[in-house]
Amino acid sequence: MTPLSPLSPLCDPLMSEPASPPAPRFGTLVIAGVGLIGGSIAAAARLRQLADRIVGIGRTESRLAGAVDAGLIDEGSTSVAAAAD
Repeated sequence: MTPLSPLSPLCDPLMSEPASPPAPRFGTLVIAGVGLIGGSIAAAARLRQLADRIVGIGRTESRLAGAVDAGLIDEGSTSVAAAAD
């Protein structure tokens, strides 16, 4: 499977009919840190539908809640062990 480029029909906002999204490559994607870099990675993964579920690991519950509210991650945890479940 070839990676999507920014010029891919799936990413083209001017298309009248959206292309069918690719099947997710991963069941769960875990991102350590949901700040600027981790949040950007989560947003790109969400846009490209790379995983069925995106889990964020962070130090503060408030930042994790913000990432969930923004739709960047599906759930967050301050514990690596709990996120692995």
